[in-house]
Amino acid sequence: MKTDCFGWANAHVADYGPRALVVHGDVNIDGKRGPHAWVEADGKVYDVQNRGIQADVFYGKADPRGVLRYSQAEAATLQVRTGHHGPWTREERGLLKKPRKNPWGGSSYKFSGTEEVLYAIRESDPDDADTDYLPDHEAIAAKARRYPSSFHAERHVTWIGTKGYLVQIPVENICFMEGNQWYPAHAAALLRQIESGENHYLEAPAGRIYRVTAKDVKQSEKYEADGELDYQLGMTEPWEKSDIGDYWAQLLDGNHRAAAAILAGDAYVDVYIGEDYRDNVRKKDRI
Repeated sequence: MKTDCFGWANAHVADYGPRALVVHGDVNIDGKRGPHAWVEADGKVYDVQNRGIQADVFYGKADPRGVLRYSQAEAATLQVRTGHHGPWTREERGLLKKPRKNPWGGSSYKFSGTEEVLYAIRESDPDDADTDYLPDHEAIAAKARRYPSSFHAERHVTWIGTKGYLVQIPVENICFMEGNQWYPAHAAALLRQIESGENHYLEAPAGRIYRVTAKDVKQSEKYEADGELDYQLGMTEPWEKSDIGDYWAQLLDGNHRAAAAILAGDAYVDVYIGEDYRDNVRKKDRI
């Protein structure tokens, strides 16, 4: 075990593909038991000491206990919100806002349909035709430099938009456009490009931006109690008091770009504030 194993796992999990997980647990190595972090992908374990040992061999030797698994989005979110690499306490894990089980082990998302869309993209196998739709990142950046633009870097994507009109939205608060025509393989091709290693330039998606209020919390709790949360608000879980003051976005375009960034493991998507919604965003929060 090494003290930098938690930082290593967070830094390298994306190297092993979009389905790779950050895993924490107490392990027994060389007769000593203590906290450890590693990456699991395709039946193998990767950490500061092992670069691809079979998971069953690792588990047989290390005898992990209290194992906790995090998707890349969850690990990135906790890293940002706690200010450290882990291990994260029960209270800190609560910052994920009631993580729920789903088919691929992803984070908890507030809006209906998000998990299904991301799952479809993860399972897609893009071909050469899908790469024809990939953006020219350097051309996007060169064009933006001619105007007053914001270049704001998240972990994998640098979002570009009109200076002063972007805002950071936590990935769990992104609501994809209702009725959007999805091409999962196109988004999967973009995801692979993002995962190639370099931070990519993308035009920020546009959206309707809102701030969560106490009224929103009360209303969503009532709908949940009545069993109408999804029907009335299109949400999977209600707003909580801790959400008050947070921003959420209903995207108007750029859905594929946002989905690829979320799957790449970014904790935030930078969204262009629609003209009719700029009063909802405080000036100090604009990028």
